[in-house]
Amino acid sequence: MAILDNVSETISKVARNIAKGTNKVVESSKVSIDLLEKKDDLKDKYAEIGKLLADCDDKEIIEKLDVADKINEIRALSNEIVELKIKLSELKNTKKCPDCGANISKNSAYCNVCGSKII
Repeated sequence: MAILDNVSETISKVARNIAKGTNKVVESSKVSIDLLEKKDDLKDKYAEIGKLLADCDDKEIIEKLDVADKINEIRALSNEIVELKIKLSELKNTKKCPDCGANISKNSAYCNVCGSKII
């Protein structure tokens, strides 16, 4: 019986150690995911601030923060993006649905995403 008790106790110890290791892996994964989410949130906040500044028309604020050049670069890039999207739509023979913004065939009478009639 002593041998069986020792084997049983050893198995229990191994199982507890495995459980502890598994708990650490799970906890580590949770913390890693939380860290990534926080980093994404921080990135989004920086982007919001950047968007507010880029859309700002208050010359005093722009001069005070010395961001006029960056704002002009952002606006130029935004215009280039719009032009490239238009060019891409032309190349793909598509257009945007006026209701949902989905890319649809230029010949479509209805949007295949939202079902709106295309004028």
